[in-house]
Amino acid sequence: MDYEPTKDPELERSFFGHKDNITCLSFRPSMTQLASGSMDHTVMVWNFPAHLRAYRYIGHNAPVTCVDFSPSGKLLASSSKDCTVRLWTPKAKGEVALFKAHTSSVRSVQFSNDGKSLLTASDDKSIKIWSTKKMKFQYSLLGHLNWVKTACFSPNSKLVLSGSDDKTIKLWDLNSKTCIKTFWDHKDAVSCVKFHPSGSIIASCSNDNTIKLIDIRMNKLIQLYENAHDNPSKGIRGVTDISFSGQNGEYLISSGVDSLIKLWDLKEGHLLYTLYGHKNGPTLATTFSKDGDYFATAGCDEQILLWKSNLKGTIDNDDEQYGRYISTYDPSINEEPLNSYEYNHMNEGKNFYNNNNNKNKNNKENIDKTKSNIPILSNNKSNKESNIYYKPDSVTNEELTNSNEITSNKNNEQSNNNAFSPINLNSNSDNEKINISNIPENSKNANNDINAINDNTNKKVDTSTTYENNNEMTTLLNQIIKQMDVLTQTINIMETRLTINEDRVLNLMKLVNDNGDDINS
Repeated sequence: MDYEPTKDPELERSFFGHKDNITCLSFRPSMTQLASGSMDHTVMVWNFPAHLRAYRYIGHNAPVTCVDFSPSGKLLASSSKDCTVRLWTPKAKGEVALFKAHTSSVRSVQFSNDGKSLLTASDDKSIKIWSTKKMKFQYSLLGHLNWVKTACFSPNSKLVLSGSDDKTIKLWDLNSKTCIKTFWDHKDAVSCVKFHPSGSIIASCSNDNTIKLIDIRMNKLIQLYENAHDNPSKGIRGVTDISFSGQNGEYLISSGVDSLIKLWDLKEGHLLYTLYGHKNGPTLATTFSKDGDYFATAGCDEQILLWKSNLKGTIDNDDEQYGRYISTYDPSINEEPLNSYEYNHMNEGKNFYNNNNNKNKNNKENIDKTKSNIPILSNNKSNKESNIYYKPDSVTNEELTNSNEITSNKNNEQSNNNAFSPINLNSNSDNEKINISNIPENSKNANNDINAINDNTNKKVDTSTTYENNNEMTTLLNQIIKQMDVLTQTINIMETRLTINEDRVLNLMKLVNDNGDDINS
């Protein structure tokens, strides 16, 4: 089974309007709007129909840290460093309610999946639950020792997951209003946490430059992506945001301080795409649409990029013979009572569950492909796949420049120190229990399997021929890229001139209309 997408992600649109770093994004469930928040203290709602203008909501007195649409799409919540949460109607009217939520900066806000509750997290080390209908405070969740940077509801709205500057991830049971698990996995502040759509797996990213996936029913680290986003030139590193794709969650997208967007294939356990589109600083926000067909990215370059993922139909959901089966986690159906405790598996190493022999054969082929260090460029099937525009330093949009190419890691290009394992992301019924005895014996030691694969791989690869062919291919691709750069830069200059002329015409029309009004008066 070929799990690779048939097409590369395509840049659909770009949005300009914020005057400072863009910190957060949220799609409206109906896929008619996209909301964004910025350090310029404003919230903007972008309408997808091209003839409709964006709405700018002014009300916060400090940078906006998070935005989230309600499940119905009738409300938009925003949090800010001004210690408040505001509710807006995603129309020209704007604000409908104000919550004086915390005593310090509010870092995160999210609606529950039933829309009845609102979750907020703050630098005052607390997490609060609010009634959306009555717009009243209900209760707090206390336990973090430092700023709570991120929090989210589980898909069934019975659990809350939070991450903090105290380097911990906490899992909260809303029925008992207590912390039932604490994970000490990260070595630095946790920047984002998310529930997998199934509810049994959580993902987290951190300033320690790692992305981790944990099975909360087995208390097991199942995937680890190290050195996810590095910026060696500036001596900084870290992952800023993550998001699962669609309802099945086969993919994960991440943003980081290196200005890149990375798309990870969770079922195969490797980096699938690296997207170059943002410039002038870190990418701070990324999110998938509900159906996974689109994703949006934003950062310090003050622009939002809307991408078509082209990921649908790339996973065989009937492949039920490898990996673990997962279902929505609910403490009330757990076989053993879950008391509040601290769980540390930092010293367990990187022994993850591998899978059956068929998957080992696929992994062997993947490792064969990674013998070459030459990046594989995406097949440009349309202009949108290669021409990714970015905003320059100047705010006046006087020049647009091509931002190189999409680097496709279809050949499973992996970090040297990483050991990833495939996982099955198919969901079963809520009451299904995970039984570790169901995992095949030959799948319980990933390191032994991978070592065996490497031994067989070394015997079959003719490295001299491979490297000669790769050098020739690299030279040819570089020549093609240079020619494409010249063409795209020429087109960009023409588009810029056309935009300037259109602005001049609009200004002249406005001036004529104003003069006509003065004469009539």
